[in-house]
Amino acid sequence: HVRHFVTDHRVTRQGIASALMGHCLSQARAAGVVRMMCQATRTALPFYQRMGFVGQREIYVPLDAGITFPAIVMEQYL
Repeated sequence: HVRHFVTDHRVTRQGIASALMGHCLSQARAAGVVRMMCQATRTALPFYQRMGFVGQREIYVPLDAGITFPAIVMEQYL
């Protein structure tokens, strides 16, 4: 399960997150993992799609009493 990827705003769009995710996926594959999952924010959806994840369904993550945050459950078969 990928929990969270974020890049410092001063170095976005330089391939850092893609390189890190590629390394994580490669290491997971080498360790015998066959499926990776994440809960992507709507703004992160394009990044995860570029990395090979496929959206499955929308969910609402509870943050506090009565407060939820929309996310998309995504998965990728390695």
